[in-house]
Amino acid sequence: MVAGAAEVLAAYATEDVFYEHTSDFLFSDNASRAKAVIDAARHFPTPRTFAVLGRCLRAGPHVLRVAALDAAEQIGTDAVIPLIVEGLTHDTSACARRRWTSWRSWATPAAPIPRARCSGSSAAAT
Repeated sequence: MVAGAAEVLAAYATEDVFYEHTSDFLFSDNASRAKAVIDAARHFPTPRTFAVLGRCLRAGPHVLRVAALDAAEQIGTDAVIPLIVEGLTHDTSACARRRWTSWRSWATPAAPIPRARCSGSSAAAT
């Protein structure tokens, strides 16, 4: 129910109103409610949202890290590249699993990304 409410609020409210009404959920101990807010925050590609996503990437838990990474990818502007890099290089199993699928989705037929660069192996560093 929170997910639907957060999506509707994000679609029709201003950024200030959205965060005013969802910040309690975002910073609560309930990860599913916080994830719903993070998922809806993609509607606001602003420095405020980038700060929220960065905080979630750093603080966790894993479900929020992945949700923040997903939101940053959906925003898809140059401004979120540092967040995406931070999320994909985070040393957790959830982010490591996400790394290969994300990098593979960014590759184009004209510029494929070699698997060795995505696996985090020592061969990627050379």
